[in-house]
Amino acid sequence: MTLNYIGSKKKLIPFIDHVISSNTEPKSTLGDLFAGTGIVGEFFFKKGFNIISNDKEKYSYVINYATLKSSYTDNIKEQIDILNKLDGIEGLIYNNYSSKANRLFFTDENAKKADAIRNKIDELKKNNIINEDEYYFLLASLIQSLDKVANTTSVYGAFLKKLKKSAQKLLILKPIHTIEKNENKNKIFNKDILEIDEKIDIIYLDPPYVARQYGANYCPLNFLVEYNSEIKLKGVSGLYDYYKSPFASKAKAKKAFENMFKLLTTKSDKIFLSYNNQGILSTEEIIDIMKIYGSVTTYKYSYKKYQATKQNGGKTKEYIHYLNCDKKFKIKEIDIIKDEKNILKEK
Repeated sequence: MTLNYIGSKKKLIPFIDHVISSNTEPKSTLGDLFAGTGIVGEFFFKKGFNIISNDKEKYSYVINYATLKSSYTDNIKEQIDILNKLDGIEGLIYNNYSSKANRLFFTDENAKKADAIRNKIDELKKNNIINEDEYYFLLASLIQSLDKVANTTSVYGAFLKKLKKSAQKLLILKPIHTIEKNENKNKIFNKDILEIDEKIDIIYLDPPYVARQYGANYCPLNFLVEYNSEIKLKGVSGLYDYYKSPFASKAKAKKAFENMFKLLTTKSDKIFLSYNNQGILSTEEIIDIMKIYGSVTTYKYSYKKYQATKQNGGKTKEYIHYLNCDKKFKIKEIDIIKDEKNILKEK
């Protein structure tokens, strides 16, 4: 189960896997440092890699913690059964993201049920009925289960005026995964990229491409995590003060990339950057920044981009720029579509 997430790499996993696997040793430590919903980190974890996951968004931290560290325990199974039987209450989600606040992100019934579950999860943790790993598992499960009945076009920048069919379904808490023994050496962070202080074999980067901030796109999910009555929401969409990434700013993006590579090249010799042809920075600008530190190989792959409506879809090109810090400066370009698309189809 995954979020309907703008910029998700789910459909591009074969492409990403091919590029990284062709240039690295298996079962290394992989840093997924703009993790989002953790699609890439989870994939390589299942391949035997140790994962260092990081994202500044709180909902992302919770989801990646649950996916990469928490196990599906007998206690979790029991608590999910109990949580699903709760009656709804008029809490923070109902008061801020339902018809009560003229924000139809969720039906009144689902908002109340989410409030009941969210309050109970905190109560279980406070009374030591669940441990920290189980707490994040249940909270992540609530985030993803509630997202399935959200009355949006996948992002939360706005709600739909009329309830769509999926939003009319009843909220049912489902486990984020069913791995009973999630044994690992993974590390999960909720930091600015420049605060990362880990030596990492392989780094994968998927920073924001466009000016729309993830903190604005998914504000209700962060609110569900924080669940603080002192937070005051503003406007039709119910936004509050959120993290503004410099990578999503035309004025700050270039400097942010320069600072990032200056730091991360001291942490790893192999860095892979996903970026597309509709991003704030051009391919030439990206390569100019990266080539200071070594050899750059650029892989290209055309695909149908995310579309919230039929009008804004279309084809785009995804680039993965591979920086090998061990080699002297050289630029190489590989077009996956032309040369190696059969490899991707086989995967």
